[in-house]
Amino acid sequence: MNNLVITLAVWGERYRNRFLNWTVKSLLSNNNIPRSFGVLECTLLIITTSIDREEIDRNRSIKELKKFIKIQYEEIKPEENAFSKYSLLSNCHDFAINFARIRNSWLMITNPDSFYSDGSILELVTRIQLNQTCVMSTAISVDELRFEKWLYENEFKLEKPSLSISSRDLIKAIINSFHTQEQKSFFDSTDFTVHPSQIHWRIDDTAFLSRIAHRCPILIKPSGSRFELRSTYDDSYLEQSGIPLDKIEYITDSDKFLCAHIVGDDYQETYSLGKPVSIIEFAKWLKRSSDVYHRHHLNKEYIFHCSNLTSKVVKRIKFKSHIFILISKIISLLPHKALKMLSKVL
Repeated sequence: MNNLVITLAVWGERYRNRFLNWTVKSLLSNNNIPRSFGVLECTLLIITTSIDREEIDRNRSIKELKKFIKIQYEEIKPEENAFSKYSLLSNCHDFAINFARIRNSWLMITNPDSFYSDGSILELVTRIQLNQTCVMSTAISVDELRFEKWLYENEFKLEKPSLSISSRDLIKAIINSFHTQEQKSFFDSTDFTVHPSQIHWRIDDTAFLSRIAHRCPILIKPSGSRFELRSTYDDSYLEQSGIPLDKIEYITDSDKFLCAHIVGDDYQETYSLGKPVSIIEFAKWLKRSSDVYHRHHLNKEYIFHCSNLTSKVVKRIKFKSHIFILISKIISLLPHKALKMLSKVL
């Protein structure tokens, strides 16, 4: 039987509450951990403080989860909290990768503010059975209060220990509760003032297409080797896990796997131009700031939809997206001298 380790680092009341109210409840969805029971030997590795562990252990949903999955804790030492959040997360992920490597397990990397659609974990089980060693995806950021309000208004039972939401319903919830920072990723928005890690195109009120410049590893199978990869923070997982780039798979069908990123006012983007961004400006930024890996994989796209879309609408939106990617590719191939001249002309 294959082994799966699901890991996350969580500390502090805000993230602990999101973990218990959203992540755990979605893992208990019918086609997530319960359907995986008996197919995989699963361990939930929670890296947390002793105080948070006490609160987590008392939770009703955690007690329910223990019926299907082994829960193991690794304590964060108080002195470690003196480091920045990302340094601490990096140490936690180092530990989790080695934990999975020793056990010859697949590793699912999650966050305490993630919410998975019903069937997402079952899709990862399928990919484990196909022996895929690295699967990457993304999460769409939603405002916690608006997300909760939409679910309540649509008669989802939030007080239950589990929360089962299909991908289509989760997309509806997302479209009605985009976080303000996520809204700036829509290319037709006047608030497109940041260099986003995703670029969205509206199809209508029920759908959008997203081109991805940045994805996170959702599932990896750590090997015994390491290699040099200079890329984003999240891609350090790949370096530490020894995953060759040609082994990377993507989940691009929202009917199979979908993750919402539950955030509030605490979530802020750090990169801003302070003015609307043109397609050329973004392409030039991509040339300056992204490595070959990201420019190559920017071709990947997701269509997120609430209802069936006509092929004509899909073709139209893809055409717009392909124009962007063509400009990006041309600019990415230009030497810096030519790029400098182009900047003057533009």
